[in-house]
Amino acid sequence: MLTSIEHRFCALSVNTHLDRTDAAAILPNGHLVLSVRRSTYERLGLVGQHATHDPDVYRIDIDLFGKKFSSDSRFSKKVMQCLREHTGELDFLCVKTVDGRCAEVDFSMMPGVSFHMHRQPTYRSSTRVGLVVPDMSKLMIPASGTASEVGTGTEVGTTLEQIHEWLGGIACGISDMSWCDAADAQAKQALSADMTCIEWEGLLPACSITDAITLCRDEVGRGACPWAAVYVWGLVDAPVSWLGTEHGFGPVMGGENDYIVLVLPDDQYVLFVSAGEGDGFAHFNTTS
Repeated sequence: MLTSIEHRFCALSVNTHLDRTDAAAILPNGHLVLSVRRSTYERLGLVGQHATHDPDVYRIDIDLFGKKFSSDSRFSKKVMQCLREHTGELDFLCVKTVDGRCAEVDFSMMPGVSFHMHRQPTYRSSTRVGLVVPDMSKLMIPASGTASEVGTGTEVGTTLEQIHEWLGGIACGISDMSWCDAADAQAKQALSADMTCIEWEGLLPACSITDAITLCRDEVGRGACPWAAVYVWGLVDAPVSWLGTEHGFGPVMGGENDYIVLVLPDDQYVLFVSAGEGDGFAHFNTTS
């Protein structure tokens, strides 16, 4: 199952908490990432690094596709023995894709793995009528112009913050958005619309997110709606963040790891990223 580029497998431990228990993930690129407490790390005997968000947590990254981890190598046998004897039993959410499409996971190919249940992503749809919406055209860059024509940096930044806040409130199902600056400013112009929200909850592969963004782009492109947005919430206890960086908790904020792709006409997009202060990607993004 992990022997072909066209086959992608991903697994994430559930009912585990980064701030007090061990957690694990298998990434689509074939890396096994472990976030373990000091007591587990000392028993494992595998080399890792201190987590930046907690000195009592260690991060271990093993390339399951690497030559060092061939099926008959001493290293692979050591890793498997250490995991069996010292990590305890973990439950995982799993997803597999073949050629960019979801596929069934064949657990018979995993000796020693107990199959308890198969949790399918849940689906919900709702429509809100007469909703006061922000004017997204404020974010559009004229076809013959530049970003500076949209407004000053401060003006654009304020507009983006207000729209981000409004989108977040809508995603949380808040019915009264009058508290939001974006809605309050727009209410004076009485711009209202009907909105349809479609939600999937579960461990979703990257191809599903790509399909959702493509659908939004096509619908906006053909004029079915003036704009669309795709919200993605990461699981707060995943041991890894974007670009393979460490996912951790800060002293104030939790494990936020979310983004929104706002799809506008003329193939224009706005990307909002929300990462907690303990998230490795937040520091990577500001220093790269």
